[in-house]
Amino acid sequence: MKNSPKAHNKVSEFVAGRSQLLNFQFLAHKKLIVQKQLSIPLPEMFFGNNKLQVANEHGVVFELSPVDALKFVDATEEGGNKVKQEFEKTTDRINVEKLKLPEPILFYDEVILFEDELADNGTAILNSKV
Repeated sequence: MKNSPKAHNKVSEFVAGRSQLLNFQFLAHKKLIVQKQLSIPLPEMFFGNNKLQVANEHGVVFELSPVDALKFVDATEEGGNKVKQEFEKTTDRINVEKLKLPEPILFYDEVILFEDELADNGTAILNSKV
């Protein structure tokens, strides 16, 4: 996405793609496409072009988008995109002392994926902060 905030560290790249709320015409078109993938209705406020992407030096990419997020809450789907990565058990421990060291915040952003008014029951919001 144009003008997306980005940050790099030694092993990862973070990209937060933000756009405006989808307009009615685009939302109607997107709704037809998305509704074919889901059995649940789209939220009232759908930020269909927003995404958060984290990639590392080994080519592993994690991406969070509104449609993929809705797939996880759709009861008829197994949920989301499948990871084709074998995981191995390890005896390595997290270095807690290293976590205690003060370090500057190099990147912060918030990406809103969707929001919905739940009548008199409150509001549902899905956003990601990185």
